[in-house]
Parts: sequence; C-alpha cells; structure tokens
Amino acid sequence: MHLLARRGTDLGRLHEASYLQKSDMKHSVFYGLVLGAVSGLLLGSWMVLSPPEGIRLELVTLLATSLGGAFMGAWAASLVGHRSPMFICGVSRRRWTAARHC
Repeated sequence: MHLLARRGTDLGRLHEASYLQKSDMKHSVFYGLVLGAVSGLLLGSWMVLSPPEGIRLELVTLLATSLGGAFMGAWAASLVGHRSPMFICGVSRRRWTAARHC
C-alpha cells in the first residue's frame, strides 16, 4: 500500500507513493500512444492511396507512419501527463488543487 499525503507528513511504516502513482503519466502516455498510432495509420493510408507524382509507396509506409505517430503521440502526451495530478477516487480538479496548496 502506498500513501499520497502532504509533504512533511509522517507516514510511519507506510510507503510514499511513487512519481508514477502521483502523476497522470501512464494514463497520458497510453492515450497518446493509441491516438498517435491511429493518426499515423490514417496519414499512412492517405499517403499510400494518393502518392506524390512519380513515387511508389509500399505498405511499409503504413507501419512507418503508425510507429512514428505512436512515438510522437506518446512523447507529446508525456509532456502533459508528468505535470497533471492523478485523479483519485473521483476527486474534482478544483478540490485536488485546493488540497495541494494547503
């Protein structure tokens, strides 16, 4: 069991929550990865179906754009997720922010 409390609070024998448990990092990276991969797949499909003049694109274009989109989506979402607090048990952002600044 890990506990999330104000700084300086004596936790006794309980373990302090880790960085990933305190932030929304895993959730953000997952959604960024999925949305980036889907966006890359759509871009790759458009590129294969309507290639530029004189260039023949193979199906490996779909793989490359999907992987590139997944990487870019996960990276961009991680930038947001590392600064966002985790929503705990339905606590609203306003109450969370107010409790954090006590």
